[in-house]
Amino acid sequence: MTKDLQQAFRFFHANIGGVVGRIAIDAIALARAEQWARDNDLEFQWEYEDDADLSWCDRCEHIKECSTQYRSWFGCDHYRSHEHEVLWVRVELDGEQVSLGGIVDADRDYRRIIEAQLAEELHDGLMGLRRMYRECWAD
Repeated sequence: MTKDLQQAFRFFHANIGGVVGRIAIDAIALARAEQWARDNDLEFQWEYEDDADLSWCDRCEHIKECSTQYRSWFGCDHYRSHEHEVLWVRVELDGEQVSLGGIVDADRDYRRIIEAQLAEELHDGLMGLRRMYRECWAD
């Protein structure tokens, strides 16, 4: 494992959620997907999403006595204080595209995780198409 891959693994292991015992598996998969994205010069296109549904934010208005921990999890004060940045991202390779929308107030680390997840999905999709093509045309 290269030093870059080790550092990426540590980042993903520390920053993704998941089931105990499965986090390491997911972290290495994301680290490899991120490396694959770099090797293939993938460009992730981030854009503003104008028609996002933020109705779920309203529930924060109805919570009168949140604990400090609850507020930090759901950002109640944050949602009352200003508008949200809502984005969607897409990436394409060899005619295949994957995307995700409704991404609210994503920081740099969260964007990195999303990009790795999309790279993994794109890679797996392309490998599946290639496998299917070989099976269909093998004869």
